[in-house]
Amino acid sequence: MMLDRLGLKHEDANLVADGRRLREAVEDVVARRDRLTRDLGGTSGTEAATQAVLRAVLAA
Repeated sequence: MMLDRLGLKHEDANLVADGRRLREAVEDVVARRDRLTRDLGGTSGTEAATQAVLRAVLAA
């Protein structure tokens, strides 16, 4: 994801770590099929999907 790329480009370990946490949160939400948008086979809107990812990031 973008944060990973920016972290590597600018040698910023914090950006790399944040990118990893975000990617893992998205993967977790998709794997649990929690609040998926229609393009991923769910029925949720983007706001609900975003909130699910945010909860996963904060739980990590």
